[in-house]
Amino acid sequence: METLEMQTTTMIGGDAAGGNCAKGQAPGAGATHSSSAQAGSGQDLDAGPAGAGSTSPAGEQDEPLVPFKRVRDLQSQSDRLRHQLAQRDEEVQVLRDSLQTAAMKYRQALMSAFPVIPEQMLSGSTVDEIEVSLDRARSAVEMVRQKLEEDMARSLSVPAGAPVRRGVDLSALTPREKIYHGLNGK
Repeated sequence: METLEMQTTTMIGGDAAGGNCAKGQAPGAGATHSSSAQAGSGQDLDAGPAGAGSTSPAGEQDEPLVPFKRVRDLQSQSDRLRHQLAQRDEEVQVLRDSLQTAAMKYRQALMSAFPVIPEQMLSGSTVDEIEVSLDRARSAVEMVRQKLEEDMARSLSVPAGAPVRRGVDLSALTPREKIYHGLNGK
């Protein structure tokens, strides 16, 4: 069944000539409304003008319709706000990239300033996170240093320098080797 869209203007509570008016209304003072109907179905949907409530078939008051100009204004405002939001999103992304770049440069500067700290111990994507990891790394390096110093102090003492030089032990040499050694000076 093909549908037809019909626009009709009628007077609520009376006809266009002023007869059959509702109580308290002057002839021709009724509110107009548009109705859509499917061909052959006989269903009416009420849609009142801007600012006036429409009446449902049961006689209940529906919400007032919004004027087309207001809808157009709201849509343009929505489009404008979406555009501004997209711009802000782009700005936020640029700032995040800049922050990440600055944090990596800061990390590199700290690694060159503190060469005793292993590179793996400095981590984080922001300056604050890198600061926290630097503090942890410094304390870990200090703990290792103290532990090594304690272990060195507890270990057996080894004399510093080379051992005392002694001559060749001639007691184990044969007489012939002793003569050879004496003649050659070795």
